[in-house]
Amino acid sequence: MRHRPRQLHPKMVAAMALGLRGRWVAWPFPSLSMEQIQSFTDMEKEVGGDTLELDALLEQQITIENKMVALHRVHPNLQLIEGDAQQLAGMITFTYNLAENISSKVCRHNLAKNQLYQAIQRADDTLDLKFCVDGVQTTLQNEDYEQAAAHIHRYLSLDKSVIEGTRAFYSSTRDKNPPVCR
Repeated sequence: MRHRPRQLHPKMVAAMALGLRGRWVAWPFPSLSMEQIQSFTDMEKEVGGDTLELDALLEQQITIENKMVALHRVHPNLQLIEGDAQQLAGMITFTYNLAENISSKVCRHNLAKNQLYQAIQRADDTLDLKFCVDGVQTTLQNEDYEQAAAHIHRYLSLDKSVIEGTRAFYSSTRDKNPPVCR
């Protein structure tokens, strides 16, 4: 609510400034000068402005008090939410540790599987080499030189890295530790 200045009789203005608002009184004072009356008018305007400020501050105080009441109502819920958040954080940590553990086991499983496939491949390569060597020996004993040449040709057509890898694999697997997962 805003106060609007209105035109009043100078004696009324002076009476209002002295706290006699809204009442007509017999004027017991000697006559006042216009400067004094203007001074009282200015003072009343100033007090009116301060009153508006005080009203605004009072409204703000009521709003702040209402917000404080709402915060006091919400506070127990916030404590519950905090407890739930801590429990959720614990579950997330547990899940993370479990996932790390499973990941480590999967990694070890994959390493073992790869080593198994390599061992099977090396065994197949070794069997091919053995088949070639046995074939050469058998065909030479039977004096079947064409077949012996075919076995030698097969042996030579095997990838040299397979031959060297097989030799290296069997010599290193006894001395080497397998790769480690984190």
